[in-house]
Amino acid sequence: LAAAYAVTRPKLSAALPGVAIATALMPPVCSVGIGLALQNWQVASGAGLLFITNAVAIAFASGLVFLARGFSKEQRFGDTKIHASIWVSAILVVLLLVPLTSFSLRIIRQAEKTQLINMIVEREVALLPDVQLEETSFINGSDVLDLRLTLYTSRSLSWREIVSLQEAIAAGLN
Repeated sequence: LAAAYAVTRPKLSAALPGVAIATALMPPVCSVGIGLALQNWQVASGAGLLFITNAVAIAFASGLVFLARGFSKEQRFGDTKIHASIWVSAILVVLLLVPLTSFSLRIIRQAEKTQLINMIVEREVALLPDVQLEETSFINGSDVLDLRLTLYTSRSLSWREIVSLQEAIAAGLN
């Protein structure tokens, strides 16, 4: 919005639109390239979606600003005068909501799972005397959670303590 507005105002810097667009579009494009080079399709597709989202949002916002400032040819749609490119951009924005919502929900579910795992691990480790939790890492497979803990202690843990900790964490995570 700010970049498009700057274009319509002769006293504002002409560099603002370039900087705004570059900061919105270049990092995702670079990440797509890195993802492709590393054959990491999740990184490449996520960055590609971000690039497309930013590009469509820039076009849509710019169209709205230019329309509001009177810099467009208007076409009649029913009783209102709106430029066709605004409609196309609006439709693209709505279409982008589907994958963006899907990615967002997946990230929220993963964050909730991570928070639950960390809370249960911290609670169970706190019950062990003279033991501090340094790090928790996990890999979540389809059926198995591979959980790895780094613990600091001034004594050796007994086999029974380790098994009890595993069982308590497993019970807490169902």
